[in-house]
Order: sequence, then structure tokens, then C-alpha cells
Amino acid sequence: MNPKDKTSSEEKLSFDAKLAKELNQLMDEGGFIAATISDDKGLVLATKGNRILTDTISALSSASLQYKNAVQKEAGLVEIDEVTCVSGNKARYINRFFEINSHLFVLSAISPPHASYRKITNQAVISIQRIIKERLSDSIL
Repeated sequence: MNPKDKTSSEEKLSFDAKLAKELNQLMDEGGFIAATISDDKGLVLATKGNRILTDTISALSSASLQYKNAVQKEAGLVEIDEVTCVSGNKARYINRFFEINSHLFVLSAISPPHASYRKITNQAVISIQRIIKERLSDSIL
């Protein structure tokens, strides 16, 4: 496929479809079990995976954001970009935080046991930021 054709076909995708495509890629490349994208108000923008898991991690992403803010404030830390919980079998519940135009967003995901995740979530955050910035340039969230 010609790279120009790919770009024009991606441009035709809706905002929701672009976010879903990024989560699909995250799931496929990283072997993640579930993933969500939400904002700081708890509004879920996209989900991928088992509905019970995505509902759960969506709800927990709000709590992890509150935890992040409290730790930053009380410990006097500079910006925290991740809160991760590791289970006994070494699976991880990951929350990656990123800001766009003073709006805070959370990429939440569950990785399989012993899986590397930082590189793939970095790539996903960069792509998601680009998609949201495009949307913000067209309208206000």
C-alpha cells in the first residue's frame, strides 16, 4: 500500500475509530488483556477487551488519578506520569497519564504476567496525543 493512501484512509476515520485502532494495536503488539482511554473527569473515550475488565479499569483509572495527585502534592514530587500495580503473578495494571491543552487523560491497561510494557505504552500515548490534538484543533473537548 502506498503510504499516502494509508494516510488518507486514516484521515477518513472518525475520532472514535482512530482511538479504537490505537487500542487494537496496543492489544495486538503488547498482548494486553484490556485497555481504556479516559479523561480526568472519568469520561471513557475508548475501550478494548472484556467488558467487565474495561469497566473495572475505567473506574479504577479515576482512583489512580486521585492517588497520583495526592502523592504529587504530599510528597512534593514533580509530575508523575505513571501509576502501576503489580499482581502476585507479575501481571500489571498500568495507568499512563498525559496532558493536552490543560486536559488530563489516562491510558489504563492490564498487561500479561512478566510482559514488557513501557515502550509500547509510550508509543500508544504519543499516537493517542496526536489523535486528541487533531480533535481539539477541530473543536473543544
